[in-house]
Amino acid sequence: MVFLFCQPGLNNINTVDFLIKELIVKSLKLNTKNIISLNSFKNLKKQNQIKLKRINFFSAKLSMLINGFIFLLKLKKIISIYKISHLLFDSYSFFDFFFFTFLGNKKIKLIIYLRIPYDQIFGLKFLFWYSINRLKKFQNIEFITDTINLKKHFKKKYKIKCHVIPIPGKIIKNSSFKKFNLKNLKILFPGKSREEKGINTLIELFSKIKTNNRITLKFQKNKKIINELKNKSNLKLSVLSNNLSYAMYIRSIINSDIIILPYTHPTYKLRSSGVFIDAIKLNKIVIVTKKTWMSDILMKNNIKELYLQNWNFNDLIKNLININSKFYNFKNKYSKMRNRIIKENSDEKFYKVIKKIIL
Repeated sequence: MVFLFCQPGLNNINTVDFLIKELIVKSLKLNTKNIISLNSFKNLKKQNQIKLKRINFFSAKLSMLINGFIFLLKLKKIISIYKISHLLFDSYSFFDFFFFTFLGNKKIKLIIYLRIPYDQIFGLKFLFWYSINRLKKFQNIEFITDTINLKKHFKKKYKIKCHVIPIPGKIIKNSSFKKFNLKNLKILFPGKSREEKGINTLIELFSKIKTNNRITLKFQKNKKIINELKNKSNLKLSVLSNNLSYAMYIRSIINSDIIILPYTHPTYKLRSSGVFIDAIKLNKIVIVTKKTWMSDILMKNNIKELYLQNWNFNDLIKNLININSKFYNFKNKYSKMRNRIIKENSDEKFYKVIKKIIL
């Protein structure tokens, strides 16, 4: 078995994508000589590590289009050199995905990770439909995803079967679950500060802040957030590095009182959030947007305090006051949900599912 981990967008070892690779290697007991990795790391030097160069033009869409085509050429070259038996395709842009479908109907066993429902994005519906239908013609292909919502979506709309895999993590210890001090709140907006993560919602939330309490907002460096919120009274901005190590990422969650995920992008109605799972595993209060995959999980566990219909500061504080006032009741139902999430996303379950798919 020669396994190609084809992850063109992967450029950080502190992500779910990299953890998936580690777990597959461990579950299948792959020899390092039989592993080839294609990704966008700049300075990661390992055996059979193939770097994919990304080009940046004045237009982001043009860059993605050209980089997708370059990726296809690179991938074809790798396949012509190595005797690849299995290929995992993950961590890609839409145009990486689109051009991948022109790989040709090889005898390689393909495992396609469908994590983002691109058909929920205006302008990509037809191209995504076209790409999926091209992939369905491949001889030896399996689709994986990480939420039941996505599995049902792809089954209903494209008649394809997706295996649901757990969302991995490297969390060993967790913080204690306790009441928080509303007079001195540390709030974390985790991960890369991108538009799809709700930057505009975040800015609106804190631009209208009216409180005598001290609020610290922690986030990875973003000029728009800094410029819009730097002069707000009783709001301290704590800017984190854009290249946090995994240990520092976990520490940033542990050292915060509240984690906020103001995701409003339409894809989050179906897609998962690794940060959400990590925060729950770490025993942290995490506030999300209503009508997302995250809020669906909370609703199933009768935890309405952790999602917001509209992101305004007063509603956020009301929810936190309710948690503190009924703390032991809340802690009980939160702990039950957390135990289910840990069980459903264990390494052991990942090994079992991935072996069934690949072997």
